[in-house]
Amino acid sequence: MATQAQRDRSTGSDSLREAARLFKAGRGRDAAVVCAKIVAADPGNASALHLLGAIRFSLGDAAAGLELIDRAIEGKSDDPSFHCNRANILNRLRRFDEAVESCDRALALKPDYPDVYANLSNALRGLGRLDESVAAARKAIALRPGYVEAHNLLANSLKAEGRIEEALPIFDRVIAAQPENAGAHFNRALALLLAGRFEEGWREYEWRWRWQEFPSARPPKAVPLWDGKPREGGTLLLWGEQGGGDTIQFVRYAPLVRRHCARVVLAVRREIMGLMASAPGVDQVVDRDRYDEAGEDFAACVPLLSLPRLMGTPTKTIPAETPYLSAPEESVTRWRERLSKTRDHKTGGRKIGLVWSGNPKHANDHHRSCRLADMAPLARIEGAHFYALQIGEPAAHADAPPDGMTIERLDGVLGDFAELAAAVSTLNLIVTVDTAPAHLAGALGRPVWTALPFSPDWRWQRTREDSPWYPSMRLFRQASPGAWTGVFERMAAAFAGEKG
Repeated sequence: MATQAQRDRSTGSDSLREAARLFKAGRGRDAAVVCAKIVAADPGNASALHLLGAIRFSLGDAAAGLELIDRAIEGKSDDPSFHCNRANILNRLRRFDEAVESCDRALALKPDYPDVYANLSNALRGLGRLDESVAAARKAIALRPGYVEAHNLLANSLKAEGRIEEALPIFDRVIAAQPENAGAHFNRALALLLAGRFEEGWREYEWRWRWQEFPSARPPKAVPLWDGKPREGGTLLLWGEQGGGDTIQFVRYAPLVRRHCARVVLAVRREIMGLMASAPGVDQVVDRDRYDEAGEDFAACVPLLSLPRLMGTPTKTIPAETPYLSAPEESVTRWRERLSKTRDHKTGGRKIGLVWSGNPKHANDHHRSCRLADMAPLARIEGAHFYALQIGEPAAHADAPPDGMTIERLDGVLGDFAELAAAVSTLNLIVTVDTAPAHLAGALGRPVWTALPFSPDWRWQRTREDSPWYPSMRLFRQASPGAWTGVFERMAAAFAGEKG
């Protein structure tokens, strides 16, 4: 006769199988309830802890998932699947070094594990070790030839290396195998845009709304999407879907939209509303979170980054006349007076604004941001006066600048984008990584030098040193992943050449 302990174990096993079945069927919340009961009754059940961790991660709580899987590993460290899933979560948290370590542990236990090689490829790409990332993805495919996600990872790693012509056929194979794979369509769109194939790229880019991992604000379901046809007498809602830089870049299309309707209302994040008041073609600016309080019966809504497709503007016809934004004149006057008092500019020195870090929540911020210390070569620019336009925690780096660089922090008085625009308008040059101030300076028509990572965002394309979006911008690219010093060495040399 079975003992009570044996009956309890049998019941626990049945419940665990039921949780796994529910999870596989896409009923994650139901699976979590079943699994949580097992863990409550048996806190040391490694299999239940591991499954619950995977479920919590799938439901969007990566931190809880990691904690649970770590507890599972404490009780059972020799299961390679535990380390594999731990690496997957660490990749999502962008803790890539730790993800590689977890992959190494899993491979030590199971050397022919394709899922681990896929996670390893993802982690290595996050670290900028692109050749190794490609090799890991190819290893996953060799172990499991029909592994669609590994093909997707391979294509993304090739794209990151700039090998677009190799990446695109692989994206095509992924989409042929999974026609509704929105993530593959979206990544293919980025590859096409990076290659300058804008017409195809913008069509594919519409898949972003079907990709669950796309982080930006969805347009309101209550308002139909605009098809590009005239809406005489109607009001169109322009939807600022993404970050401040994207809003600044694509609001340039508002005058073209205005030709197709009676009124244009622009919905954006609160901190950029003041700046957008100067945007041509816009009749009213509203808070995106409270757009429905505008008192308008909108005929249609159009996300800003859908406008290049709807307006049909290839590279040669991008509306690129600048400035198309401006700061309030009284703010510009105030900033001009402020900066004239903080430095002695009678020697003819240049006022240079610096930005070295972007939004840490951006998926690629670990590649596109640098440290103020990386900008050390700029200290050699004779007669330069530096101002930190940096906001957030990285602004504190200005308190310990590189040798020879004197820099004044402005973060405490910058406020919103309109105030930043006023400050930028008084400076001779902006040196920045790929973040919103780069777009702002370009839209204001101010000289701006943008430092780009080895794998740049699509809008800067692959090799050009200028930008079709901003005539006043120069692009300086990393020669290899993470090689920031060379970027700023070239900037210092370029500045010396201009002075000469």
